[in-house]
Amino acid sequence: MQHESREALRSINPRVAALACMILGLAGCGSELAGGRSVDTRTSDTSPEIRVLSNRPDLISGGDALVEVVTTSGESVQVTLNGVDVSDQVRRRENGRVMGLVTDLVLGENRLKAFVADTQVESLIINHPNFGPVFSAGQHRLKDWDTCAAGLPSELNDCNIEVSYRYFYKSSNPTSTGLIEFDPEQGMPADVAQATTQNGETLPFIVRREDGFQDRDRYTIMVLYKLGDDWSATQPQSQFNHKLLIPHGGGCNMSFQPANPPLGDVSGVTGFAPPMLEDTYVIALEQGFAVLSTALNNNGHNCDVVLQAESMMMAKERLVENYGELRYTIGTGCSGGAITQQTVANAYPGIYQGLLTTCAYPDSISPAVQFFDNHLLRQYFEFPERWGEGVVWSPHQFGLVEGHISHANAVNGDDGLFKPAVTTSGNCAGDATYHPTNNPEGVRCGAIEWYKHIWGTELVPAKSGGQLIEVTKVPAGNKGIQYGLQLLQTGQITPGQFVDLNLKIGGFDFDMLPQAERSR
Repeated sequence: MQHESREALRSINPRVAALACMILGLAGCGSELAGGRSVDTRTSDTSPEIRVLSNRPDLISGGDALVEVVTTSGESVQVTLNGVDVSDQVRRRENGRVMGLVTDLVLGENRLKAFVADTQVESLIINHPNFGPVFSAGQHRLKDWDTCAAGLPSELNDCNIEVSYRYFYKSSNPTSTGLIEFDPEQGMPADVAQATTQNGETLPFIVRREDGFQDRDRYTIMVLYKLGDDWSATQPQSQFNHKLLIPHGGGCNMSFQPANPPLGDVSGVTGFAPPMLEDTYVIALEQGFAVLSTALNNNGHNCDVVLQAESMMMAKERLVENYGELRYTIGTGCSGGAITQQTVANAYPGIYQGLLTTCAYPDSISPAVQFFDNHLLRQYFEFPERWGEGVVWSPHQFGLVEGHISHANAVNGDDGLFKPAVTTSGNCAGDATYHPTNNPEGVRCGAIEWYKHIWGTELVPAKSGGQLIEVTKVPAGNKGIQYGLQLLQTGQITPGQFVDLNLKIGGFDFDMLPQAERSR
């Protein structure tokens, strides 16, 4: 049956087949859950222990945590939080485990104690605010960020807005793709398809979507859902396979307004599915996966790897606390979506256990170095008046110097990626925004400025004269680079072209504007 499923999907699309093979192939993996066990293997001489299941104890956020007290079966357990009895929250469940969601954590340190027979154990839980930060440098706080959703005022500018739930279904119409929103109070749609999960359970293809704010931006959680049934972390609905898929978005930029989490398509970036093909997340939902996405894991909305990891960690914690423990998490996405997966997995092991990367780049900055060059080369190639006497370039030679088959590659990279990312004033507005002469000490809004916690800063003279201003160090330079050297050596450009280009290519100043000198 698994072989037939793989072959059927492979005949449709290799990208979907790759997902299916991972879904089916991992279905038989071990029974370990994140932070806990699905099978009770404790013995009579097991020492009592407190486990925080929803995240690392020092990285909890939002005021609650899913915890377990590991004991031998049948022992009585009393649990206190900061001296207050919470045994009604953490108690022995039908599966024999002593666990529950501890609420009302105070900001900062919390002492969770468990009294088991004549033994006392303790865990220190450090709780961070729902609006963050937990380990990032936090986000810019601008005067113009005064709403977190249309018409809804922010609470202290921190985007603490009520969680909302919506319901969707998959149509049984064979020509229908995607999910259709409906109101459960109006009754079940007549054309609801049936879903059969990895657990072998068949049920109506109904999806509940949760939308809320964490880390001052939006998140989305979607699950296959039985209407009318309860769902809690200690008693999830039976169709949930305890696995998670996280889609991502492409590009690289920063934004000073909240955005919608990306769900994507089979590539994870374009936002729509080709005809007759299901989005990856719809396939995963039918298998019993949960699907989670945060606006901050969309590289085109936020390409700060630290903030990306933080947002996903916080959202995963919320998912575990409300839906149940996870066996593993798989990321999926193309271009910027691949960048997020690879850089987060490298810097923050444990966010993912599997990656599905397509049209992959290694990170956001390595390709950006090429786009820096593209911008400078365009300033030279596209303005023949800058060429020296007797120097003539053909469009074909533009592309050769740039390392591409056509100059169109440089134009696309420059207009589509470089310019939006380095703009120091276009990404935000208001009195707080930087202006080189009118407001040199204002907030600088380019993508580079979000990386000051990684690359560091330096003081430079303001263009208006007088004071020194703090700017983020630019992670690229071109001192010593000989543009077109290989082409000169192979006779594809002349010595005159080579010398003229390298004399006039210039570099960037701290505002990422072209200057005569090369950049350090």
